[in-house]
Amino acid sequence: MIFINDFTRLYVYFNYYKSELLSFVVKLEIFYLNRWIEIERYDCYHGIVHKDILNKKGKKVRTISFPLVDVKAGVNFAVKDFRENYELYIWRFLNGK
Repeated sequence: MIFINDFTRLYVYFNYYKSELLSFVVKLEIFYLNRWIEIERYDCYHGIVHKDILNKKGKKVRTISFPLVDVKAGVNFAVKDFRENYELYIWRFLNGK
């Protein structure tokens, strides 16, 4: 867990086999309506690094693929993106954009 501030955090999950990183999830979560909710996430479960953007009901509204980013680089890419742009992503979520 990486806390950006009191109301914003990143949940990071890794799946390894021996020393090989097989998959990951990096979730951007906010404290909203008295609970932590996921608003965006990066993962590679469909064989490609991608970001899912969620709405207030928790439904996926958009997926952005990053075919040139490998699994190892994807974790750092995701954390960097969320740390640098979390305010925009929160605004987009809260305003339904």
